[in-house]
Amino acid sequence: MMRKIVGMLISVTCLWGCENVVQLDVPNKENQLVVNSLFHPDSTFGVSLSQSQFVLDNGEFKKVSGATVKLTDEEGDELTTMQEGESGIYTSDLKPQSGRSYQIKVSKEGFPSATATGNVPADSAMMTKYEVKRNSSSQRFINLSIWLDDSNSEDYYQLYGKQKITLYGEEIDTTTYEHELFFSSDDPVFGEEVNGQRRLLLDDVLFNGKTYKINLSTTVGSTQCSPMSEICDQETEVILYIRKLSEAYFKYMETLSLQDNLSENPFAEPVPVYDNIENGVGIFGGYKVSEYPIEVPEN
Repeated sequence: MMRKIVGMLISVTCLWGCENVVQLDVPNKENQLVVNSLFHPDSTFGVSLSQSQFVLDNGEFKKVSGATVKLTDEEGDELTTMQEGESGIYTSDLKPQSGRSYQIKVSKEGFPSATATGNVPADSAMMTKYEVKRNSSSQRFINLSIWLDDSNSEDYYQLYGKQKITLYGEEIDTTTYEHELFFSSDDPVFGEEVNGQRRLLLDDVLFNGKTYKINLSTTVGSTQCSPMSEICDQETEVILYIRKLSEAYFKYMETLSLQDNLSENPFAEPVPVYDNIENGVGIFGGYKVSEYPIEVPEN
């Protein structure tokens, strides 16, 4: 778990309007390495290395240069020593393999050595089919149902989508741009109702080893060129991405999202962000991603 102690001023307001302020002493723990690496089989290993800071500091994390970063396999055999390119960024030519576990070891003078173990899921997420329906109340609003084929193991997923919109016409220059979709859903797999979120997290507790239908809604296309427009027209390409995450990566994203959602509530209890770095802070986790083009029917 996140190794930070949150300091705060607790104000207790009495019924009569008086206020007692309790000052809490916050120990400034020794500097630790912040190790962040998310990896998948389609790319080589990369690590961002920085220095932890006091919880009340607002400055940027300082990059750590000159560290020794090694990767080993499940048996402890060394695979590679990563090389530093730009400050605090370490890379290698090694690609992670599906179903394999790896250990990272980071050492730097003045810091305790940090280690972590992470893995890549053995198989990819599998969507067997989908259905898209236009919503009659809005030309851009669609209902999207997907069927997710789950394995018998404990699995963790992340869903997100992107659309590429091309605007064209005799009176305008052809323009193409991309952006992520915003999803809404009341499906119980998400734990609570989802409204306008870009990336959705779920596990397979409700459908382990089964094929499960997930219902989503989103908006597609551009308001600049409606179907009734006489000035321009548009083409929209939609792609749905489904990531299968390692357990560590899932827990990290789940707690990070919860912390972000509660950040603007001054009365909410702080949520520690999950990490799996021994003698340090950060995340070392793998994933596999599948992408599916989604054909959206015309209005």
